[in-house]
Amino acid sequence: MREDKKIRPEDIDRAEVRLGPFLGLSPRIWLPAAYLLVLLIVLFCLLFLPGIRNHGSYLDLSGSPDGVAVYVDGKYSGADGGKIFVRSGRHSIQLQRRGFSPETSDVDIPGRVFGSLFFPRHFDLSYALEALAPAEELSLAYAEYASWAGTGKPSSVYQIPLPLSQALLALAETGALAGREGAAAALPSPMDLAGDALAAAASSQVARDAVRSVFIHADAGSPSPLTLASGARALLSAGAQAGAVLWLSDILPRDGSKTRSRIDAAVSTMSAVSTGLSAGMNAESAPRSAGSVTVAGLRFIRFTGGTAVLSGEAPSGIALPYPVNVPAFALAATETTTGQWNAFLAANPEWGPDRRDSLIDAGFADESYLAGWNPSAGPSLPVTGVSWFAAQAYCEWLSSKAGPGRKIALPTEAMWEAVAAGEALAAKEALAARAAGAVWSDSSLSGPAPVASKGTSASGLADMLGNVWEWSSDSWYPYPVFASNVFVPTEKTVRGGSWANTEGSVDTATRGGVAAAHASAFLGFRPALVGE
Repeated sequence: MREDKKIRPEDIDRAEVRLGPFLGLSPRIWLPAAYLLVLLIVLFCLLFLPGIRNHGSYLDLSGSPDGVAVYVDGKYSGADGGKIFVRSGRHSIQLQRRGFSPETSDVDIPGRVFGSLFFPRHFDLSYALEALAPAEELSLAYAEYASWAGTGKPSSVYQIPLPLSQALLALAETGALAGREGAAAALPSPMDLAGDALAAAASSQVARDAVRSVFIHADAGSPSPLTLASGARALLSAGAQAGAVLWLSDILPRDGSKTRSRIDAAVSTMSAVSTGLSAGMNAESAPRSAGSVTVAGLRFIRFTGGTAVLSGEAPSGIALPYPVNVPAFALAATETTTGQWNAFLAANPEWGPDRRDSLIDAGFADESYLAGWNPSAGPSLPVTGVSWFAAQAYCEWLSSKAGPGRKIALPTEAMWEAVAAGEALAAKEALAARAAGAVWSDSSLSGPAPVASKGTSASGLADMLGNVWEWSSDSWYPYPVFASNVFVPTEKTVRGGSWANTEGSVDTATRGGVAAAHASAFLGFRPALVGE
């Protein structure tokens, strides 16, 4: 590069930048004008453009109950408590909540052009929804509450909601819990609510919802010292069972605290006492076989009535025994077979596998209903793949053939366990001439075995344990010792175990909950004669 073309430091110091004219205007004129124009554009974008593009108002809702869904011109726009923007103009706004009559308002929504980004326009809308059927709404809320019983402890992924107490709070806000007449009279008492709520409280988080619900129901939305005492009395009365300490031990965290240690010590004492009491009462009062009778072509084994102490096994495996009065009844000698089910389908084709879709739509079955059904299968195999509703329909059909005054239904938990435990006890003490075997998991099995393939007990019953699980008529409560049986959980109790269970993993106390519409290859049923 030539020496005279090099850029020296002094050249940089002498360098100048000069703005030239723009549209014939000197820089002294057009530069400030440009700055002003930019400022005006920024101010316009901040102060006017938001109001022009989104001219309208945010809804401010006030009323009862809380948690309503908002529909603007028929489209869902959000829920109470969230930001709901409605463009200016005339709109139809409908507020909805399950169990309450919807409320529709035709309103003119104003807007604001200037400053809406910083000071948005708000539109106040008041409402007061009326409870349609408080008892039905509370039953739906309880079903949702009970569905959380087996979900375990909350984590960072999910938190257990409070559906029962939130539903009661909504009813209280509208006055539906007040008084003792009309809709309020159809609601269960706080004590009944406490019993069924504690019966489904399988964790401390679910129990929190139970306790909150009882106090809300007791004070009907107007707390006072008297109503607080009423709520506490309902909880104490419902929890005044021999298994209350065992229940607390089951749901409270094992954190090594002194409280935990005291509870564990009490549990050890109570477990020994309740076990001895249960064994003693069952030995004395368990139903005894009393011959057999054939009804509607089925052989039933009769049993006397009495007071039985049920194990009340909880999901954790602990037992919370409780006494139940059992009237005289009879159990089918075997589980219902495919041959018997074929006869039912012939008379009731609406329950056939080809009607699965319609049964699913009605809520009576799921996709597993009679899956792989083969009417030509061995007639002595126990029928499987039937829902609780289908088993009920079968029993009703049998009742229509049983003759006047006789009723056939699914057995209660008390009937099933009283017989199964009584027979197990008799076999153990060598009081029975023989004990029936059981079909458990075996590498040679790919399904259940023919009924009674392992023999029958001295009373004539077969397969009370193993082969297929059996539906009962009762709803499933994790802790039935507390149950008031006012609310009806969606799951039903199953008993007995199946060919897929290993020997020793299921006994006469084992119980589980299954959705009433569910069906599986491991689940069948056994009818009971419950009225003569």
